[in-house]
Amino acid sequence: MNGVIEPVLSFLEAGRVRRCHIMDIQRHYDVAQHSWGMAVLLRMLHPNPSMELLWACLAHDIHERYTGDVPWTAKAMSPDLRDGLQIATDYVERQMGVEIDLNPEEEAWLKALDMLEFYLFCDLEFNMGNRTVEKPRMTAYRYLTSNDRAVPDEVRGFV
Repeated sequence: MNGVIEPVLSFLEAGRVRRCHIMDIQRHYDVAQHSWGMAVLLRMLHPNPSMELLWACLAHDIHERYTGDVPWTAKAMSPDLRDGLQIATDYVERQMGVEIDLNPEEEAWLKALDMLEFYLFCDLEFNMGNRTVEKPRMTAYRYLTSNDRAVPDEVRGFV
């Protein structure tokens, strides 16, 4: 990228990156909607969230301005792709000054909120008659309700 990252504009542009572009969805869904949803869920469910965790909710997908929203299935199929995307993600975040330092509990919250917001998006799509989201909806649901995952009790209880 060699100096092409302009942090302020990149933040604003990142919000417009379309999510779930490989899914047949009825509504527009972008990074800004997803990040806002996570921040709202954090405020409503977490008893005392740190500013760092709030920042992580808002900025965790900022790299997608440059990498796009690569489906998790693609990353699961190709460890080389996953590792390459991680290198690109780290580079973009460094260039943009996105330095997120979460403790293990906050990491669990971030992952759970990421999945919860996605689950709620899919659940609304499903309830509007879109049956094509059933599989990702149920994958997110199983993640959020499984006792062998580090999902905070507040999130599991909400689901």
